[in-house]
Amino acid sequence: AKAAITRAEAAPAEPRPDTDGWIPWAGFQPPIQDGVAHQVEFRDGEVSEVDFEASGWSWMHDGDDSNIVRYRIVKESGK
Repeated sequence: AKAAITRAEAAPAEPRPDTDGWIPWAGFQPPIQDGVAHQVEFRDGEVSEVDFEASGWSWMHDGDDSNIVRYRIVKESGK
């Protein structure tokens, strides 16, 4: 008999940030909510300024140089 798969086993693993806090992104719905300070890196290597409106980016992948390939949450200074 097959063992039941738990929800934790069935769910894909959350990507882990690297030492600089960058998280790889493969494209889909925004992984963060508006109001969260963040930066994104595009396929062409350009990095955005700190932004608070995640819904303003196109998070889908279509092979363009402007596709987001990774992002990081930015801790606000003084908080």
